[in-house]
Amino acid sequence: MPPEPRANHSSAVVGTQLFVFGGWDGQKRLNDIHVLDTTTLIWTCPEVRGTLPHPRAGMTFTRLRHRLFLFGGSGPQAKCFNDMQVFDPDHMSWI
Repeated sequence: MPPEPRANHSSAVVGTQLFVFGGWDGQKRLNDIHVLDTTTLIWTCPEVRGTLPHPRAGMTFTRLRHRLFLFGGSGPQAKCFNDMQVFDPDHMSWI
C-alpha cells in the first residue's frame, strides 16, 4: 500500500528499493518509513526496530555505503533539529 500523501519528505535508494522517510501530511509531521520495490512497483511499510527519530519534515536522507543517514529537518512548532540518525536497511533498524 503506498504511503499517504505528504510533502517535505526525504528519500534514498538502496539497490532496487526506494526508501521514503517522514514529511508533513498537512496536519502533522511524520517519522514513518515506506519502501517501494522498483522492480515490482509494490509499496511496503516495514516494521522498523530501534528508537524512531522525532517526526520531522524538510530533512536529508542520504545513503552512504550500507547505511542511510537522516539529518536535520523541522519538527512541531517549527523546532529545527541538528541531529544525525542512522538507519540500517538490511535489518530495518535505527541504530
